[in-house]
Amino acid sequence: MRRMTVQYDPNPLGTPGQWYVMDLDLSGIQTAQGGGNPSEYLQYMKAYSTVEQLDDASVNGVDCEHYFLTIDTTKLADMAVENYKTLAEQMPAGAAEPDEEALRAMYEGATMTVDIYISKEDGMPRRQEMWMDFSGDLDATMEITLDLFDFNQPVEITAPDGAVPLPELDSGV
Repeated sequence: MRRMTVQYDPNPLGTPGQWYVMDLDLSGIQTAQGGGNPSEYLQYMKAYSTVEQLDDASVNGVDCEHYFLTIDTTKLADMAVENYKTLAEQMPAGAAEPDEEALRAMYEGATMTVDIYISKEDGMPRRQEMWMDFSGDLDATMEITLDLFDFNQPVEITAPDGAVPLPELDSGV
């Protein structure tokens, strides 16, 4: 069982500053790419991106190579459609089918870039700074920064005080 906590800004659910929590049972679910070894992340991303190597940097005391990626959103759309088809095959009967046309429209109209910092010592990603601008019907901009450490260590995630269960949203599909 995995736990996800999220806070939206602005909050599409209407409560500014509200934290949400959701437990995810990912057992038995496989993506189209398989398990995904973090040390192969940059290689995986090169298939969907133009990659520029920048000056080395330190992330939380770890010496890293720094790369800037511009994502080819048409390739990303193809990958998303395949992933959603694979996941849909593993969902219970009656679950919503992915809308291929909507997925393609969302990704193909997007602009996405990623700064990725790869440890020189072990090849593991240590920071990912992603910027996404979805135009069209979705009209959303997201900035996500992930610091990645303590690989293969047990983790207990505690939701922030006041977190409420993330409601299941009707996707309209």
